[in-house]
Amino acid sequence: MSYTVNNTRGTVVSTVNNGTTASVGGITLIGKNYTGYGELIAEDFIKILENNANSSNPASPLEGQLWFDTTNQSLKVYNSSTNWHPITVHVGSAYPHTATQGGLWYNTTTGQLNVNYNGSGTGWAQVSTETEKTRTQIVTLTATQVDDATANKNGYAASAAIEVIAKVLVAGDGTTKEVVQVISPAHFSFANPNNAGSVAQAIYDGFTANITVSASTSSTQGTLIRGINVKDNLLTEGVDADTLNGLTAAQIQASGSTFTIITSNTTATEGANLGVNTTSSTVTVTLPTSGGLTAGSVITLVDSHHKWGTNSCIINPNGASIDGSSSNRTISENAQQLSLMWNGIEWRTFNTLAIYG
Repeated sequence: MSYTVNNTRGTVVSTVNNGTTASVGGITLIGKNYTGYGELIAEDFIKILENNANSSNPASPLEGQLWFDTTNQSLKVYNSSTNWHPITVHVGSAYPHTATQGGLWYNTTTGQLNVNYNGSGTGWAQVSTETEKTRTQIVTLTATQVDDATANKNGYAASAAIEVIAKVLVAGDGTTKEVVQVISPAHFSFANPNNAGSVAQAIYDGFTANITVSASTSSTQGTLIRGINVKDNLLTEGVDADTLNGLTAAQIQASGSTFTIITSNTTATEGANLGVNTTSSTVTVTLPTSGGLTAGSVITLVDSHHKWGTNSCIINPNGASIDGSSSNRTISENAQQLSLMWNGIEWRTFNTLAIYG
């Protein structure tokens, strides 16, 4: 007489006839009056103990069954919707399994823990990562120019190897480095700042300011001044005689807080602070085109003469949008301030308030 075998939930898994066997998930089920059943029972116990360790998965698996994949050294569980799903974190430079939603993979190349969010080979998202971490290290640069003033060059000469203390940002691939801050001992510039392949070449890669050290020496790119050099900005010391784009140190420091007064229609530049004087007539401020704008850049407008209530200040988004609208923004109240931030998609206003009592 045959008998039926049910799973934990009461579903029939198999029917085993007298004198026969049936295979379920790599385990042999034994029917009544089967000769030689002892060996099969012993093997079943072994398979359970080792979680069916093999290079190929067991046939006719049951939901919840465990299998140790000997090829990839990974314990997997069978799920009726996602097939064999690794339940351990795979450690390696590549993910060798069939991608399944929820799978975990520690990428040894990038130092990143990833989780698969959609079951595809490209559906990996970082869980934890070394990316965006900064570290302080010694970076060696080759000088191409040094300050003419002996007090500023600290004994360095052109072609000298100069060690600087640098704060380095590790990029998304885990190996590329970008130097974001340097504490330099003297005014110098390093060789070939745009020549890819150098760890230090990322310093001021897009920095094109002209820095004049004296009447006879100037550097057009890749320049470090004694003091702390933050990417695209300079916090300097002892360079009062030097100029940046023709501006003195005092003018550079004041540029971040000084407003330029305008009385006629103007196209604003990125980061501009404008005092809009509408005493004589309405003034239109056209925002810069979106191409090339840096996300997070801000333009600030103020009613410098308390006349916006008489003659309006009009803001032209120049093909973009302001707070979701592509129309001009008109301000017709006195004593107002309006800051606009480019968020990478459109202009967003903030800090709209009266600046005078």
